[in-house]
Amino acid sequence: MSTENGDFKFIAAMALILGGIAVFGWQAYAYLRHNIWTPVPVIAALQWMEIRWAINPSDWFGLYNILVKIPLSLTMMVMGWMVVMSG
Repeated sequence: MSTENGDFKFIAAMALILGGIAVFGWQAYAYLRHNIWTPVPVIAALQWMEIRWAINPSDWFGLYNILVKIPLSLTMMVMGWMVVMSG
């Protein structure tokens, strides 16, 4: 593995992990301040990226329902950890 590839993987992994921590931190802050937990599912990120299927699904409804239930923060941290462990 080249150093440049390893550096990119490390930066990508840290971005995912820190992004997941930031999303969870924002949720915790909002909860502590307003006593209301604001869920941020994976589907919200896909909708933010304006993925047409995530905005108005016409098929794969089961996958859509799963992505509505999975927290984005946890997904980002797990993906970052997977990148770290892959190399």
